[in-house]
Amino acid sequence: MDIINDIREQYNSLTRTQKRIADYILEYTDTACFQTLKDWSRITGVSEATILSFCSRFACQNFLGMKQELQRYIKGWISPNEKLKRGSSQMTLDEPTLQKLMDMEKNNLEKTFSYLNREQFFLFIEELKNADRIHVVGHGISAPVAMQLKNRLQQAGVQVNTAMNILDYYEVIYEIVDSGPDDLFIVISFPNYARQTINLVRYLQSIKAKMVCITDKASSPIAASARATLLCSTESMLFYNSLASAMALINLIASALVLDNKERFARRTARLERVKEAMKETIE
Repeated sequence: MDIINDIREQYNSLTRTQKRIADYILEYTDTACFQTLKDWSRITGVSEATILSFCSRFACQNFLGMKQELQRYIKGWISPNEKLKRGSSQMTLDEPTLQKLMDMEKNNLEKTFSYLNREQFFLFIEELKNADRIHVVGHGISAPVAMQLKNRLQQAGVQVNTAMNILDYYEVIYEIVDSGPDDLFIVISFPNYARQTINLVRYLQSIKAKMVCITDKASSPIAASARATLLCSTESMLFYNSLASAMALINLIASALVLDNKERFARRTARLERVKEAMKETIE
């Protein structure tokens, strides 16, 4: 069963309200498939009963079945390796292609900083300043971004407890079980959004843990649960995601923290120099 095709075929026979649900599913399939009934109702402005009635029109019969079919559908999307394979077979390394590649990277940076929500940015910084312990979480392509964020925050004088890869099961559960109300989780997620990351965010929400995120769009499945969300454009002609704008955003975050507390940065830099000198003497 191809649920997206079924929705498109029945679209003209839907009521105006049902079309609002269908429009949301068709445009945000990768997000909708992980959301709850309440999320759909809030986003579309349609009652939960109407959404359930909408789902019953199709072979999946209910909301859970609808989500499962949507998840099955996105699993059939082109994989990162397949995108690279297709893209490379259709392109040649020449001047026009090189220019297109450069333009896309520049556009990612332009979009990220032109549309940066200043209020969300300063709220993000405030959450970092007020946290006793900070945990950075990534998965797949976002894992190196998480590690770079940890390194930059430490350089800025901010103590980061760990940079977790969501696939490291035991590291994640032990960090969560010992976390408290003053801990902050920075969750980084880009398409394809990992189910493990989404499950972690839901659990953090259930225990009322503090969480901020870096992702690619406001409709990302992790954004709704975050106290502050920073968005970066990650489009790429060959790869599934480009990390250029994410890395630039990290530099912006670290720079803001340095400028916000210059004394803390100076103290940490001085301590760091003393440690380096001591270690140098030990090695020699």
